[in-house]
Amino acid sequence: MQRISKTDLARNLSRAIGKEVGMQGLNILLSGWKDKRRFGDKYRHALNARDFLFITEAMDFSEYAGYDLTQKSS
Repeated sequence: MQRISKTDLARNLSRAIGKEVGMQGLNILLSGWKDKRRFGDKYRHALNARDFLFITEAMDFSEYAGYDLTQKSS
C-alpha cells in the first residue's frame, strides 16, 4: 500500500501555508485529526509509532487540514 512520510507531510503543509511548521506543528495537527476521528488508543498508538501515513490516511488527514498534503513537494 502506498505511503507518505510524516516528513513529507510536514514539508507539504509548510509549503501550503507559507510558514515553517516542522514536525511539532504537524504532530499538533495530527493530534487534532486523531481526536476528531475518535481513533481508539490502539490505533492512535500505531499512528504515533509510524513515521508515515498510508495514502488513505493521508488523504483523510489532508481533508481535515484543508490542503492536499499528499503531493510530493518539488
